[in-house]
Amino acid sequence: MGKKRNRKRLKVSQIASGAFLPEEKKNKIAPVSAWKHVVIIVVLCLATYANTLSMDFVWDDVQQIKNNNQIKSLSPITSFFTSDVWSGVKDHSSSYYRPLFTLSLAFDHALWGERTFGYHLTNIVLHIMSAIAVYILALLILSDGSGALLSASVFAVHPVHAEAVTWISGRSELLWALFMLSSFSLYIVYKKRKGITHIAGSLALFFLSLLSKETAIIFPLVLMLYELFYGTEGLKRRVRFPVFYALTIIPYIILRTEFLKNAGLVGNQSLLLRMYTAPGLFAEYLRLLILPFNLKVFYDVSIKKTFLSPDVIVPLIVLGLILVGTLFVRRHDKGLSFSLLFALIVLIPVTGIVRLLYPAFMADRYLYVPSVGFSMALGTLYAAIARKTEPTPDQKTDSMRGSFWFSNKVRLGGAFIVAALLILTFQRNYRWKDDVTFMRTMVKDAPNSDFAHYNLGTVYDRMGRFEEALKEYQVALTLRPNNAQAHNNLGILYEKTGRLDEAVKEYQAAVKLDPSHAKAFSNLGLLFRRMSRAADALRTLQDAVSFNPSDSSLHNTLGAVYLEQKRFNEAAGEIQIALRLNPDYVEAHNNLGLLFKKMNRLDDATREFQVALGLNPQYAEAHSNLGIVYVMQGRIEDAITEFNRALSIEPHNEAFRSNFNRAKEQRKKGF
Repeated sequence: MGKKRNRKRLKVSQIASGAFLPEEKKNKIAPVSAWKHVVIIVVLCLATYANTLSMDFVWDDVQQIKNNNQIKSLSPITSFFTSDVWSGVKDHSSSYYRPLFTLSLAFDHALWGERTFGYHLTNIVLHIMSAIAVYILALLILSDGSGALLSASVFAVHPVHAEAVTWISGRSELLWALFMLSSFSLYIVYKKRKGITHIAGSLALFFLSLLSKETAIIFPLVLMLYELFYGTEGLKRRVRFPVFYALTIIPYIILRTEFLKNAGLVGNQSLLLRMYTAPGLFAEYLRLLILPFNLKVFYDVSIKKTFLSPDVIVPLIVLGLILVGTLFVRRHDKGLSFSLLFALIVLIPVTGIVRLLYPAFMADRYLYVPSVGFSMALGTLYAAIARKTEPTPDQKTDSMRGSFWFSNKVRLGGAFIVAALLILTFQRNYRWKDDVTFMRTMVKDAPNSDFAHYNLGTVYDRMGRFEEALKEYQVALTLRPNNAQAHNNLGILYEKTGRLDEAVKEYQAAVKLDPSHAKAFSNLGLLFRRMSRAADALRTLQDAVSFNPSDSSLHNTLGAVYLEQKRFNEAAGEIQIALRLNPDYVEAHNNLGLLFKKMNRLDDATREFQVALGLNPQYAEAHSNLGIVYVMQGRIEDAITEFNRALSIEPHNEAFRSNFNRAKEQRKKGF
């Protein structure tokens, strides 16, 4: 029983001491040294990313955390596994199924609210755990402590990781890396020890990596590579486990297809164009790993449209030479060849071969896992040089002074590389300091991208810096006149600044370019209503609904217009359609409550306002509307409570304050 129990235990010290290695390689790494190495890795990660703890929410963070209703409660926890990653954000949807990413944000929100410190701390902890996972994996594959330490150290401080760690929304990279690397390590341990718990744990971790990010789907190919390099059985027996892991993807695909409107598993450009574009992305990614200079927060990458182009031919030749060289190296150093091929294989999902990723065809964060192979390749080279220069204990000191000197230089060289990368990363982190800094950097990195200028415009707009926002939107439209979203946002900006006729023109341009742009249609209809152009408002919203019959927000807005015109039956029909399309639509429940109030169906109105507040307790307007109904029912104390709640959410709202004071006066008079 004792032997059986010990076989199931997995410790870093066991791996470090060579428990799974051949006899001649055992005890090559002392367990004490392994824990010292772990401490070094932790210190490096903390030193590299300590400056991120005071940084703000940036780009998607604002929507994913501040405006995401789903993460504001952990109940029901099943909801995170039955929706896409943007489902909690109003007017957003996506083809990304990453429930563990969203769930991690919800845990952070429960602990920290909207204090950015806690979210950045979680990212740093996940990065530390991933770096330790790299160390363990490198020990298992390279069988050398110094090589494993350098591998993990380079991974801990490499500048291409700044985006994944510093940007909170880059967390999905950290999660899938941690789960996949841990799964890989357990798989290797299983191959050496045959413990059933190891293979079960490996499969479970692989599935968790899939639930973190869809690119984990590449993992069975990594296992196939490992079996081809290190497997000792016949070919048929070697491929059985990679095939079994590939079959594990099937339940993930079923979940993804079931809960996403668009599973996003097919190419968004023709295969030929993706194949033309991929070599350049491959080559540039490898360049960033080897020479991490000229890194950008946004890469303005164009789709290549012809094979007979230097942008396609040259990278293809370079990749061919790298591949041939990597296979040739296998004769001399299996670990180096494996590490380089690992990096190339894991790059496949992010080079556009399967699907060009939007909005960023290329991004530093996509290198988080591929860099593991690069880091292990450096660790392999370092270990090989260190072995050749390290004197044996029985050699005389005098005769080995030169070797000692050279050996120390090797160590210093490794330390210098790590220190230089750490400094570069520490400085690069500041690109994500706040939204303005980030968006300005995006425009600097991609000055000819309408997307970059549009995003900077949205930040200025949100900050009330309207003139600067106007300039950026106009630049975006100069670069791409058919950018419907930029026309819509420019319309919103004109409306805010009282330039209503110009706002109308921009909204009309947006809906002409994109008849499915529900938000622009809604904005145009509401603006017509504001300008007392009731007929235009009604016609616009009716057209919008005919173009977008499944958009709940348009039905709700049209219902609100009918309600203002006291066309109660038509209003009820549109609002009820909105609720059929989206039963949790808070504004639609509020509008239905207003409809019932106007029809003097006060109990029904009370129910709808309460439903709206159950879905969003911070909905001030619903609190105020419920208070008005309570006044109509003679429930003055309840009304005062609701008006007070509305004021606590929006303390400067004069209408809420007036209702509150009026209710208190009624209480004094004894109503």
